[in-house]
Formats: sequence, structure tokens, C-alpha cells
Amino acid sequence: MKKGFTLIETLIVIGILGMISGVTVTFYLGALKIYDNKKCDFVALETASFISKSINTCLENKENGCIYIDVERNCIKFKNGDGYLKGTYFLPSGFKVWGSSLRFYVYCNKDKLIDSGTIKIKYKNDFYRDITMSVPIGLPYVKADE
Repeated sequence: MKKGFTLIETLIVIGILGMISGVTVTFYLGALKIYDNKKCDFVALETASFISKSINTCLENKENGCIYIDVERNCIKFKNGDGYLKGTYFLPSGFKVWGSSLRFYVYCNKDKLIDSGTIKIKYKNDFYRDITMSVPIGLPYVKADE
């Protein structure tokens, strides 16, 4: 009597291993997509938070300011009315930022007006988030859309 696997048994084992690996790869790719989606949400919220803090700094100090997007360095900069750099937020590796306007001005004179506009955050060419700046009835807000 010979010991070992027959050809049929070997093919069955290979088939089962193929099905298990197919399911595993599918779940793994799905988990990566969820992770990338959450990472994009997190960076969009961090960016919106930086912009909100910049606007609030202008309002608290009653000074004008400028928030502008540096596409080449992939960052968002905040300068006060005198042109002094007060803050910079660098996007993490793999993210890109752009917008219809690359400068948003914060005027804190009597009207407390800021420019409205939208910037976009892109990650791996698959994930996009919009960050909208607006002034409804004199109260500025910044919102990261999903």
C-alpha cells in the first residue's frame, strides 16, 4: 500500500486554498479602501480645523488676514494683514490640495467678511473631499464635505 496524496486529493486541497485566498484578498482590499477613505476624512477635517483657527485668530485679534494655498509645497499658509506668516499646515504624503481660488482673504473691519470658496483635497486619485468656506449672516464657518 502506497502512502501519500492522490491526484484528486491534491486538486481538492489546491481548490480550497484558492477559494480561501480569493476571499481573503477581497476582504483585504475592502479594508484598505475603508482605511484610505477614513484617512481622507481625517486630513480634510484637520485642514478645515486649520482654516477655522486662522479665521478665529483674525476675528479675535481684529486684524485682517490671508489664507492661501501653496500648490507647489502642498500646504496651506495663513498670514496676518501685515504679511507675517502665522501658521502653515502641510498635507501628509500622498495628498494634494487645490481650489478654484488660491487665496482667501479675511477682513475684520466692521463687516467681518471672509471670502467664500471651496478647496479640494485629493488622495491616491480615488478619494476627494471638498472644504467649503462661507459667511452666512456674518458668522464664518468652514465645512469638510464627504
